[in-house]
Amino acid sequence: MNQTLFDHLETVRRGAKTTVRQKRTPSTYQRTILEDVAQGVRAVTVEAGPGSGKTALLEMIAALILELGLLPAGEKAAFLAFNKDIVGTLKKVIPPEFDVRTVSSLGHLICTQNLSGLKFEPRKYDDLIREIVCEARVASPAARRELTERLGACVELHVGHALGLEPQLQDWAEAMDAVDAPILGAETALHTLTLKVLRRGLKLLQDGQVLSFLDQVLAPGVFGWRLSTPYRFLLVDELQDLSRAQLALLQAATDEHTRVVGVGDQSQSIYGFNGADQDSMRHFTELFGAMRRPLSITYRCPWRHVALAQPFGQALEAAPGAPGGTLDDLSGEEFLALARPGDLVLCRTNAPLVDWCYRLVVTGIPAIVRGRDLARSLVAFARDAASFDGTKPQRDQVQDRLPLTDITGRLNGYATFLAEQLTREAEREGRDPGLRLAGLADRLSAITRVLDAGGAQTLGQLVADIRLLFQGDPERSVVLSTVHRAKGQEAERVFILEPDLLPHPKARTPQALQAERCLQFVAFTRSRRDLFFVDAEHSPIPAGVRAREGG
Repeated sequence: MNQTLFDHLETVRRGAKTTVRQKRTPSTYQRTILEDVAQGVRAVTVEAGPGSGKTALLEMIAALILELGLLPAGEKAAFLAFNKDIVGTLKKVIPPEFDVRTVSSLGHLICTQNLSGLKFEPRKYDDLIREIVCEARVASPAARRELTERLGACVELHVGHALGLEPQLQDWAEAMDAVDAPILGAETALHTLTLKVLRRGLKLLQDGQVLSFLDQVLAPGVFGWRLSTPYRFLLVDELQDLSRAQLALLQAATDEHTRVVGVGDQSQSIYGFNGADQDSMRHFTELFGAMRRPLSITYRCPWRHVALAQPFGQALEAAPGAPGGTLDDLSGEEFLALARPGDLVLCRTNAPLVDWCYRLVVTGIPAIVRGRDLARSLVAFARDAASFDGTKPQRDQVQDRLPLTDITGRLNGYATFLAEQLTREAEREGRDPGLRLAGLADRLSAITRVLDAGGAQTLGQLVADIRLLFQGDPERSVVLSTVHRAKGQEAERVFILEPDLLPHPKARTPQALQAERCLQFVAFTRSRRDLFFVDAEHSPIPAGVRAREGG
C-alpha cells in the first residue's frame, strides 16, 4: 500500500468533538491488555509503574470498547478518576458515552438514587462539629476554636481512611497519627467526639435527608446502598489510592455482568491523604476475581533512576532509548547553590524541610513547605505546649497574645509528657511505639526550628510563623515536601534531604518496613531528569550508576 503524507495521523473523539492527532503505538504490555478487553476478559488489574502511561491506556481501552461495539445501546460505562481536576481534563478526551467522575461523585449518585428528597448541604459536618463542641462545655472561646479546628481535621481524615464507626482507640490513634492528624495529647476525647459527629451526621441523613461530601463515601457502605443500574464497563485510575470504603463503592456500582479494569501502582500506595488501603490493588483483584497484568515501562524516569528504584517496588523498566539522567550526591552547600523555583525537595520527615526552607529563603530563593494537615498539626502542638502546666495543656488559656515564657522548657516538658503517655499505651497494647515517638520528636524539632528562625514572642506570632511556611505560589517556588505528600508529584530536578532516613530507623514491624519500601520507591521515581541526595552519610546509589550527565 502506498504511504501518504498523513499516514502518521489518526482521527480521535475528544469528548463530543473529533480531532486529529499523531497515531499512538501501544507498547507490548498495552497490547496484551487491549487484547484482554477485546476477548471479553471480565476483570483486569493493571500493575503499572510510575510514568508508564496508565491514563493513556485507559483512554485506549475506552476507544476500543466503542470501536468494537462492546457497549450495548442503553447501557452505561464509567471512568473513575482521582480528583476533580483530572475529571475536567479527561472529559475533554474521553468519549461522551463514558460517565467520567470521581469516586466521591459516584457515592453521591448512589446516595441520591437510594434516598429521595436529599438536600445537599456542604457545611453540614462543620455545623455538627460546632454543635458538639458547644455541648462539650469548653470554657473559653479560644479553647472552643482550638477543639473545633482539631475535631474538623479528625472527622475528615477518619472518613478518608474508612475507619468505620467502631474503631478501637489505639488503632484509631495510630492511623490518625500517621497522617499528621492533630490528636496528640487529646486522643481519647477526639476519638469519642469524632464518632459522635459521624453518627449524628448519618442520622441527619436518614431522618432529615441532609447530604454532605463526607456522606457520599461513608453512607453507601454503612447502609448497603447500590447503584440502581449497574455499569456495563467500569474503568478505574489510580487504583492504589482507594480506601476500603471507596472499593465498596465500586462493588455497589457493578454486578456480575460488569467488566472492570483497574489501573494503579501498589508501590506508590503510601496512604497519606486519601486514606488509601495499602492492599487496595490486591483487594480489588480479589473483589472482582481480576486477572493481573503488568504495565512496567516508565516514560518518565531516566534509566539510572529506574535501576535505583527497582529493588523497592514491583517490576519497573526504562523506556527504550531512555536517557541516563543525573544521579549523584551533593553537599548542603551545593544544594543551596543549585536549587531554583520548579525544583522538588523531598524528605522522610518534616523538621529538615522547615530548616532548609528557611535557608533557601535567606539566600533569596522563594520556597514553601507542602502540607495543610502538617500545618494544622504543628499549630495544635504549639498551642498545647504553650499552655502546658506540667500535667496537661490548659486549653482554656490559649490566646494569641499569650507570651512564650520559657517556651523551650514547655515544649520539651510537653513532649516528654506525651512520649511517656505513648509508651505506656504501646506497652499496654503490645505495640512498638518507635514510629509514633519519632513523629513526636519530629514535630518538636520542626517547631523549635520555627522559633529559632522567627524569634516569636507570643503564641500568635509563632502560629503565624508556622502558617507562613506553607504559603506561596508552588509554581514560582522550590517546593519542599515529605515523601508521603509527594504522591503524584514530579519535577525535572528532585533533591532528597536526609536520605539516611529512608528507610526510617524506627520502622521495625513487617507492615512498617513495607511502607518504608513504598516510600523509597516513590522518592526515587519523582524526577524526570536529575536526582540528587543531599548530605548522605551512606549513599544509596549503587556502584556503576552514579553520573551527572544527561545521556
